[in-house]
Formats: sequence, C-alpha cells, structure tokens
Amino acid sequence: MSIGFRSGLLAITLLSLQAKAGSAFGIIDKLELGPAYGSKVFISIKGDVAGQPACHSNTAYHFAFDIAEPGGEGLLSAALAAKASRQQVRVSGYAQCTRVVNVEDLRWLRLEDE
Repeated sequence: MSIGFRSGLLAITLLSLQAKAGSAFGIIDKLELGPAYGSKVFISIKGDVAGQPACHSNTAYHFAFDIAEPGGEGLLSAALAAKASRQQVRVSGYAQCTRVVNVEDLRWLRLEDE
C-alpha cells in the first residue's frame, strides 16, 4: 500500500468520524454528576439532537465531559448556569466515547440568546 493511498485513507476516515459528531440545540434538561461517576459529568439536551456516533448508545444522556480535564470546571459552571436559567445552548461532540464508553465526549458548549 503506497504512502499516498494511506494518507488519503486516513483523511477519509477522519472526515467520516467528524461527520458523525453529535450536535444539539435546546435546553439542558438533565445534568448528572456525583461520587459514583468520579469527575465525569453527563448532560441531556431537550431540543434538536443529531448525528451522534456509533459508540453512543446511552438513552438518558447525550454528552459527557470530565471536570478534571482542562476547561472542565468552566464547562460545568456554564452548564449549571444554563440549566438554572433554562437558557438555550448549542453543543457539539467529538464523535468518540472515551470518557464514558457509551456517551459522546463533549467538545464545546455555547450559551445562546433566545
């Protein structure tokens, strides 16, 4: 197999993974965390959710993140504020489930005007 062919195959694979990344727009209707989950936080969005990867099979939560990772505490603060105020959010995933085996990793969360 040539190097050019391998590079092309890798690019196609990465693009297909990105195409399967989940996204959502709505309100955070559930946020779950606690000692049973270590530093993991789970969120569920009530609204439009699309494109989650094949690894995602959890029916209760759409995305997960880890507050111990860089930016995690800021994500938790923003998610709690959005949940408390019922402010709409737009979120995107990483198209992978590495933090929790069956929930897509959260890539970013943005608070939106109504």
